[in-house]
Amino acid sequence: MTKTTAWNSPAICRHILATNFPPLRDSVHFPPLKECLLRATESTAVLDVGCCKAELAKTFPDLDYTGADLEHIIEGVSKVLQPSLKYVYFNADNDDYSFMSNYDIVVMNSFLSETTNPLIVLDQVLQYASKYVILHRQDIGTTDTHLVEYNTYGGLKATNSIINRRDFIEMLENRGWIIDFETNSFENDEPDKKTLLLTKGSSV
Repeated sequence: MTKTTAWNSPAICRHILATNFPPLRDSVHFPPLKECLLRATESTAVLDVGCCKAELAKTFPDLDYTGADLEHIIEGVSKVLQPSLKYVYFNADNDDYSFMSNYDIVVMNSFLSETTNPLIVLDQVLQYASKYVILHRQDIGTTDTHLVEYNTYGGLKATNSIINRRDFIEMLENRGWIIDFETNSFENDEPDKKTLLLTKGSSV
């Protein structure tokens, strides 16, 4: 069953806009994300799922960028900060995923980790994505797949998903994807938080 979290509340937009985090290119977790994008060198059509501030477009201006997020996030955050970009309203709990086949790379930067049904969402992404999927800042561990509640922007309640590695590998095998590249998202801590480049068309 879908659980309502902070991201479903329009109130989160003003809290996001009030934050003063460093730009994506200056963040400590940026190098692994950059490495994944560089490895997908021949591809430029990128769908940034859970785009929020759409920082990926500003950091990589040569990409053919489209951001996807909940309608109130796009209207209240994405278009406020970067109104000239292309956006798609997308609710992972209710909407059709087939539009993802139009893009070379589907990026999920701390998006899958925020969903309340991560295996269902990932399975749908893998079904329709055409070439590459980048997972960034996703917990993949040895415990059973589960959710942990935490406080996000403005102290609102959200969930962090932890995916069991066996569940993850089995899903890749079933959908015909391989792990092209994997590393820790953070150099010195949070060892279960991973960054991965997944490639379609081969067997694990």
